[in-house]
Amino acid sequence: MTDAYRYAVYLVDQVAEVLGPVVQPFIKSDASGDHFLATEVDTGGAFCELTLVGQDAEGKTMTIELMIPMGMIRMVISIVSDGKFGFDVRPPAAVVPQKP
Repeated sequence: MTDAYRYAVYLVDQVAEVLGPVVQPFIKSDASGDHFLATEVDTGGAFCELTLVGQDAEGKTMTIELMIPMGMIRMVISIVSDGKFGFDVRPPAAVVPQKP
C-alpha cells in the first residue's frame, strides 16, 4: 500500500453487488470484507464522498469521486502507516530470553 491511500472505507454486506459493475474495479475484498481505498473521505450529509485513484484506458492515473449513501458504510478506518493493513492473524512477538 502506498502513502496515497489514507482511508479504508468498509461496506455493509452485499453492497458490492448492489453498486454494480461500474465500481467493481475499485472495490477491494479480503478476509475483513469489501472496502474502498480512498485518498479523501467527506462524510458530511446523507452521502459519503470518496476520492479514489484509478487509471484511464491509456493507463494514466486519474482521480475518481464517488458518492455513496451513508447507510452503505460499515466503518471508515484511517490508515496512518504504509505497513500491512488488515485484520489478519499476526504471529506472536518473539520473546528474547533473559540471561540469569
